Amino acid sequence: MTKIPLTIVCPLFALNIHAALLPLQEARIRANEQNQPIVLLATGGDWLPGAEKTLESWKKLETAGADKAIWALYVQTAQETNESVREAKLPAEIYNLPEALVMTPQGRLVARIPAAVVRNGDENSTAVDKALETYKAQTDLLARADKAQGREKARLLGEALDTMALPDALSRKDLINALKKADPNDETGYVFKYELGAMPYAPGSIGRLYGQLDRLMTENGTKKGKARNFKAAEDFLRKKLELPVLDVPQKQLLNVALAYVARQQYLSGYQNAKRKMIACFETAAALAPETELGKGSRGYIDYYDKVIELYGLDFESVHMRREFSTWMVIVSNSIKKPGNYIIRIVKDGGSDHVSVRNVRIYVDGKKAAELPEEQQNKDSQEFELALPELRPGAHVVLQMDAKGNGHWMNCWGHIEIHQK
Repeated sequence: MTKIPLTIVCPLFALNIHAALLPLQEARIRANEQNQPIVLLATGGDWLPGAEKTLESWKKLETAGADKAIWALYVQTAQETNESVREAKLPAEIYNLPEALVMTPQGRLVARIPAAVVRNGDENSTAVDKALETYKAQTDLLARADKAQGREKARLLGEALDTMALPDALSRKDLINALKKADPNDETGYVFKYELGAMPYAPGSIGRLYGQLDRLMTENGTKKGKARNFKAAEDFLRKKLELPVLDVPQKQLLNVALAYVARQQYLSGYQNAKRKMIACFETAAALAPETELGKGSRGYIDYYDKVIELYGLDFESVHMRREFSTWMVIVSNSIKKPGNYIIRIVKDGGSDHVSVRNVRIYVDGKKAAELPEEQQNKDSQEFELALPELRPGAHVVLQMDAKGNGHWMNCWGHIEIHQK
């Protein structure tokens, strides 16, 4: 998303500016003197379609609510630079114009009113009133926190942060630092909550979470592969999921992290961990299906758990997965009577190769032939299956577990079936 820098403009192009809509710096001074919140409209000059109409509706809001807040205006020119934004020291970056911010008398962010609402004059009044209610609730909680100590202080600071949308709360480093100081052992869980953040607002903190999980699994680099301590990482995440202060996006992220741990376990040779991994993705997807993590979790479920159907006896790179997945192909035309069958995997081209194991035959939906136990879970390119009986016209399906190898999994070929 393109970030749009803002600055005060003088003159303000063709906009007819209402005198009570103060420049931001002047608004901050007056808000501090009168101990009132600031309602800031950030908009554009005459280059922005609808800017004049938005400003007219904002004038009416200011007239009706002059006693509720200090009203301010910030206008962007069409030639702005990022340097001007930093110099202006806005409490938050603005991405889409017009947008409104509600701030403390000291100029710290409390709430945003998005562009779609700001453009809709009918919704502005309700949105501003709601944002000012958030400011009042936050101010009351912080006043109580000033008189408290330890865990109770941390709880009140955490609840004050909770009055804000999570991405906005993450910008309040003043409150987060005070929270850490009041609760150094994180008895409330709020320190973890605001260090974790949430997708897509805090990718750096998410990277730190995965780094912490890797350190737990490897016991600070002392264990590798199958010897890693997967249980330590899983226990850590499940304990965090019990925290009542977490938001749904954070619970979703932690379930995806659980799937990550289970995947590492599965790749290390623990076959049962695959089902656990998929269950974690299912939980994550159910929490918030329409988020990026929700959609991504559903994609991973299909990737790892969906049977891959071959059309004919040919296979290509598109059928490959980096972990073993089930391939199936209808072979009613190739297997028409009982007997012993040789199943051969033939590579026709490509720089990589495919691993195949656990070939089996299903007849009318029921398993009818499989490898002897001593041949299970062993890779090969040729298998022999004994099919004891087969009725004429039966629906016959060949299944196998297959995995692509190599960086690009660049391999294609075909399956040969011969009766012995």
